[in-house]
Amino acid sequence: MGGGKIKPGTESPPNRFGVYIAEIEVNGVLKESPSTFFQKHWDRTKVMEAIHEAFNNKRHRHGNVYSGKTSEGMEIRFVLINDKIITVYPKY
Repeated sequence: MGGGKIKPGTESPPNRFGVYIAEIEVNGVLKESPSTFFQKHWDRTKVMEAIHEAFNNKRHRHGNVYSGKTSEGMEIRFVLINDKIITVYPKY
């Protein structure tokens, strides 16, 4: 769903929710920090359902950062500006 690609050989083993970490290259430039990803077999609909579920029970963490959980217990973090989601990612 993003604009980059995973750098080969950088994927972590998935956690109990299937979430994994990897390094990302965008336009050939490596991002400064690794990114987290939802389960590989999830389609866009499943990811959006999980985001919606976690968003509906989100709690403020600090600054513009919020987190919520799915019914399975997966934590999803949100960065909001003016009540709009700027960034969303699963916690590894």
